[in-house]
Amino acid sequence: MNGEVGGRNQRGRRWFLLIRVLVRNLSTLPTELQSRRKFGLINGVQFPTVKKGRIWCGDTVCSFRSDLPSLPRQVVEREREGKRKSKPRWAKRGVMPPSKRTTSTTGKKSFPSITSCDASAVNNHSIAADLDGTLLISRSSFPYFMLVAIEAGSLLRGLVLLLSFPLIAIAYVFVSESLAIQMLIFISFYRLKIRDIELASRAVLPRFYAADVRAESYEVFEKCKRKVVVTANPTVMVEPFVREYLGGDKVLGTEIEVNPKTKRATGFVKKPGILVGKWKKLAILKEFEEESPDIGIGDRESDHDFMSICKVCSFSSEN
Repeated sequence: MNGEVGGRNQRGRRWFLLIRVLVRNLSTLPTELQSRRKFGLINGVQFPTVKKGRIWCGDTVCSFRSDLPSLPRQVVEREREGKRKSKPRWAKRGVMPPSKRTTSTTGKKSFPSITSCDASAVNNHSIAADLDGTLLISRSSFPYFMLVAIEAGSLLRGLVLLLSFPLIAIAYVFVSESLAIQMLIFISFYRLKIRDIELASRAVLPRFYAADVRAESYEVFEKCKRKVVVTANPTVMVEPFVREYLGGDKVLGTEIEVNPKTKRATGFVKKPGILVGKWKKLAILKEFEEESPDIGIGDRESDHDFMSICKVCSFSSEN
């Protein structure tokens, strides 16, 4: 048994590092593309940009404004006058300036950083925390789904999941977070034995989860007496790590559907579905009943619903 677990850990570590590098490279593409546009580099071609009356090619001056045909004087004066009268974006929208704003323009609350959260100031010390991006540094659960797909399934299943990553990313950005996670669950878990999923979640995943723990969030989480983790990830996947390594008391996550005859996952989830947005809030209300959690921490806008019912709220990253 120990040899089997050791072999799983070694294979899992190699795949995890490879997948994580791929995901990070893909996630930095938009930022890199913006920087390339900024300095006039698109598809390897140098385009000149105009700054401060000069035409720049990267970091060198190609020519001066005086080399170009001059615009009519009336047009230039009209442009300058328009710039003087132009208002900042927040003034055009009719909202308060950012320095005095307490809530965002969408009506969602803004929360302080996790570093300013003082757990000792709360009496009962109960906490409700998100997992990805909050207790963990990484906001993407894709590498962990890949590990389960390979360890509990096969390399072919892992390859299919990897090739599906662009579609999953598009669904997450342009459709909804719940659809993207449903796609991850279906491809990773379909027709897998629930026993194999539990074994991979207990023997392989905790090691990689533990290496990704966010220190400042864990310090607040550890000081509390009643610790509840609410996550969109399947409960069967994260519960061993939360209970045995983080010392959590309860995991509120997405419940996967299992065929009672074959004991295999169907790839779908039980009602109410993927635990995001309002479903996290309802799960917290059901768990804590009349008493709301003392502390709530999250990392994205979909966490605002359950954080709004907590007495003290903090964001684990800049929102």
